[in-house]
Amino acid sequence: MSSEALTPAERKSVSSAWWLLLVDGILAIVLGILAMLFTSATVTTILVIFGIISILVGAISLYVGLRNRDSDNGWGWLTFQGLASLVIGIVVLRFPDQTAAVLGLIIAFWALAIGIIRVVGAMDLRKRKSKGWGWELAAGVALLVLGVIFLVNPGMGTATVIFLLGLLALIAGIALVVGAFMVRKDIKDLTDDGMLNQSNA
Repeated sequence: MSSEALTPAERKSVSSAWWLLLVDGILAIVLGILAMLFTSATVTTILVIFGIISILVGAISLYVGLRNRDSDNGWGWLTFQGLASLVIGIVVLRFPDQTAAVLGLIIAFWALAIGIIRVVGAMDLRKRKSKGWGWELAAGVALLVLGVIFLVNPGMGTATVIFLLGLLALIAGIALVVGAFMVRKDIKDLTDDGMLNQSNA
């Protein structure tokens, strides 16, 4: 990452980006593993797990987005991701039986919204010359594929829905975790150069 290309405000934003990617990636991996291991679980059980993870991702994204609203041009997208995930998670937990009937469409909306935001985030990291941008792009594309699959085939069997959710969540999660550590390496390089912690004045 080029230190000359970053303002002090941008460095602050990038500093919080890596752990957000890491946490989102870990949560996606957890969701993926659980879904793939328990394809015979009831829809309600998967919805509860999905709802909890969606709320956690939403709360973290909302916090980081609002925290960086004065230093990050992409804070609005991140805040939208947080709000969308929170709303979906709360609705799913509050009405699991009702949402079970439209599980495919719920997953489609969630995956498309988060996938678009991940792609936008990847382009932002690319602009900042971060080596982790390709991994975030891969995560975004995986989520977009997931969203399109469920949007086109909302009536798929429960076991198929759960397995595909698990597989693509696992792929996206791994990509996010790898990307997070690459962004962290970029930040460490800036710190070693004495650039990251300079005064904002």
